[in-house]
Amino acid sequence: MSPLALVLATMMGAILGLLGGGGSLLAVPILVYVAGIAPLQATGGGLIIVGVAALVGTFTYARRQLVPWQALGWFAVPSLLAVYLSRGLLLPNLPDPILASLSLDRALMLLFAALMLLAAVRMWFPSNAAGKAGKKRLLGFGFVVGSLTGLIGAGGGFLIVPALRVGARLEMPKAIAGSLAIISLNCAFGVALAAWQNSLPATTLLLPFVLATIIGMTAGLALAPRIAPLHLQKAFALLLALVSVAIFVLEA
Repeated sequence: MSPLALVLATMMGAILGLLGGGGSLLAVPILVYVAGIAPLQATGGGLIIVGVAALVGTFTYARRQLVPWQALGWFAVPSLLAVYLSRGLLLPNLPDPILASLSLDRALMLLFAALMLLAAVRMWFPSNAAGKAGKKRLLGFGFVVGSLTGLIGAGGGFLIVPALRVGARLEMPKAIAGSLAIISLNCAFGVALAAWQNSLPATTLLLPFVLATIIGMTAGLALAPRIAPLHLQKAFALLLALVSVAIFVLEA
C-alpha cells in the first residue's frame, strides 16, 4: 500500500469520525486509482474498511450513550434487506458490459462519481431538519441507503445523517452516532455477501488501510466537538465535487 493511499485513508477516517458519513465515498476511488485494485473487488474492500472504522466510532458514541437504538430499528431492517437484494442478487447478475461500450467496472465508477456529486450538493446545502418525523421516512431512507451500500461499497452516511435528523428529529451528535451504527451493520452484512461471492481483495492489502482509517477515525471523533459541523460540511462538499469531476474525466 503506497504512502499516499495511507494518508488518504487517514483523512477518510477523520471525515467519517467528524461527520458520521461522507468519508466512506472516498474508499473505493482510493482503492481503485491509488492502490490499483479492480473496481468490483474495491467495493468489497471498501465495505471492510468503512465497516471497521464505523464500528470503532459506534463503540465510542455508545459509551457516551448517544446511539439512538430505537430509531435505528426502523432504519436497519429495510437497509439490510436492500443490501442483500443489491449485493446478493442484483450485482452478480448485472451483465458485463452493461452496454456495448460500457463495462461493469466503468459503470460502477461512473455511478460512484454521480453519487459523490449528489453528496457534494447535499452537504453544501444542508437540511435544517424541517418536516414531520415519521417511521415511513426511516423505512424509505433505510432501503435507499442499503441499496447503495450493496452496490458500491459505501456506507451511505451522507444520506443516513440527514435521514435521521429529518425522519427521527435527532440532534446532530445522535444522528452521527446512529449513522455510524447503521454503516457498521450494513457493511458487515455486505462483507459477508462479498466473501460468499469471492469478490474481496486480499486481507494483506487492506490491513494497512484499515489501520490508517481507524487512526483517522479516532482523531475525527476527538476533534468533532471542537469544530463547527457546517464548516466541515462545506469543505468536504468541495472535496467530493473535485473527486467526482476527476473520476468523470478519468472514465470518459
